[in-house]
Parts: sequence; C-alpha cells; structure tokens
Amino acid sequence: SDYFLIGLSFSFIICVMPLVFRAYASKDAANLEDFLSWSGLMTKLIELQTIIKNAYSWRQYLLMVNGILQRFFLSLIFFFLLSVADRTFKQ
Repeated sequence: SDYFLIGLSFSFIICVMPLVFRAYASKDAANLEDFLSWSGLMTKLIELQTIIKNAYSWRQYLLMVNGILQRFFLSLIFFFLLSVADRTFKQ
C-alpha cells in the first residue's frame, strides 16, 4: 500500500508538471523566488487558471484538461502495475 501512495504522488507530480512549466514560462513569471516555496507555486498555479481562461478558447481548454487527466490516470495505472509486480516479485 505504500507503493500505491508513492505512485499516486508521482502521478500527481507528472500530471502537474506541464502546468508548472506553463506558469514558469508565462510572461508574468519574472521572479524565480515565487517557485521555490509551496505558497508561491500555488499562487502561480491559481494565476495560471485566470491566464488560461482568458487566453484559450473552451476547445483548447477542454483539450488541455483532457491531456492532464489522461496523463494522471495513465501514470497512475503504470505505477499501480509496478507496485503489483514488485509485490509479486517479493512473494
């Protein structure tokens, strides 16, 4: 069960990585210090939502959300299967 939780956290990290890159590459991201703390990172992600809603149409937004969800669930399945294989190997 520990491996499943680790896989879940890695899946979330992989899912959020493009959003963090997009927040970092946005025109408003002038300070690197904002990305070094969790509060600064969450603030940038919240600001990213308003930037995305204003800059993209609903089709592009839907495609982006679809990609994020697919990336999350596919990586979750992959890490779950790795945990099952490790448990089987240990038996």
